[in-house]
Amino acid sequence: MKLLSSFRSFDSISSPISGGFAKFEEKKKQQTDRKSKSFRYVFRKSPTPSPSKSPELSARHNTSLNDVTSSTPAPSSPSTPSFRPKGDAEFEQLRYEFNAFLQNFSIQIRKDVTFKVKSCEAELKKQSDEGVRIDDVTDFLQDFYTNFKKKVDFLPFYQSMSQEDKESLMNFIEKYLTISLYKELFSPISTASEDEIKDLTLQNRIRQLNWINCQHLDIILNEREKQVRDLIYGAINSIIEMDSVKAPQDKLQCITQCSNNILRALSKSKDAPASADDFLPALIYIVIKANPTRLQSNINYINRCSNANRLMSGEAGYFFTNLCCAVTFIQNNLNAESLNMPEKEFQDYVSGRAVPLGSWEMHFSESLHALQEMTNAVDELEHRSQEFLKNAEHLKQKMKHKQ
Repeated sequence: MKLLSSFRSFDSISSPISGGFAKFEEKKKQQTDRKSKSFRYVFRKSPTPSPSKSPELSARHNTSLNDVTSSTPAPSSPSTPSFRPKGDAEFEQLRYEFNAFLQNFSIQIRKDVTFKVKSCEAELKKQSDEGVRIDDVTDFLQDFYTNFKKKVDFLPFYQSMSQEDKESLMNFIEKYLTISLYKELFSPISTASEDEIKDLTLQNRIRQLNWINCQHLDIILNEREKQVRDLIYGAINSIIEMDSVKAPQDKLQCITQCSNNILRALSKSKDAPASADDFLPALIYIVIKANPTRLQSNINYINRCSNANRLMSGEAGYFFTNLCCAVTFIQNNLNAESLNMPEKEFQDYVSGRAVPLGSWEMHFSESLHALQEMTNAVDELEHRSQEFLKNAEHLKQKMKHKQ
């Protein structure tokens, strides 16, 4: 198939690492030797308070010392304000969970986490306010992830933590910083206009291609089967939901849920395990049908702010790589040639001058689904009506016998 050849020549999806991350990897290598004054500021030694004879202070140390999610400024910066959103339900839940998690560890660990994270938060906010390029701001964030992970792995007082606890700590830190500074990190003011143009350009491009069906992409999805249809709707809902969550790992979870629904839909349609050759075209199809809000901005945000180790390995990284490939293919390679159709026919469909009959299949499936639901409801009402009449007749006969 010509389209399948286009996919294969465009990008190999057999590996989680793709060409879409070339710039990202190059950027990370360039960071290795960078000695930043602000970075040394964050990773300076945590201040050690002099021993206090106050029982009240000791009691406070035993409960929640310098809570990372409290409104208390960083220990070294008395005037540092809190940057967290007010009344944010997602952040309030994170605050509760992070507090509970930190209470499992020593005062020294709690103090060190508090000091480093709040110092990093202050520095990121400062750089953003000063108009530092977003790529440089998020380079600093990535450096922080890397260096704090090394600190946790090698400093003696962190060795009381299990490997699982260390991973959970890094996840909490990533969530805290990205949710606290979401406004500064996701489509910041310095790039807002450019990001909006890119998002709208991509959204318009996808809208022009919404006539594309499974046959055009050489994929097998039996949309007439209810289970398959439900999985497709689930995939569409998951990719749309990505814009409503803030933490990079939560956005990646939406992508993972979407992808797993696609794989299950393919398997049910073929009655066989889905292959990599099936997956990317099907993901392109779902992206076209969903046309998610601010898709390019969400991809940029995940690339910039997610812990790089997560993107370079594992299920979430693999599915994210495929999403990047799907978006790039839609932008640059989804054309008359790749769809194996005459250029005039393609342009007629893109402009709306003509609509292929197959593009109505999904709408037809939705109508069948609604009709089936109404039929089931009518059958249920009829069954209840018959039961009611039967019981009424039984009661009538019983009343007669009593008379």
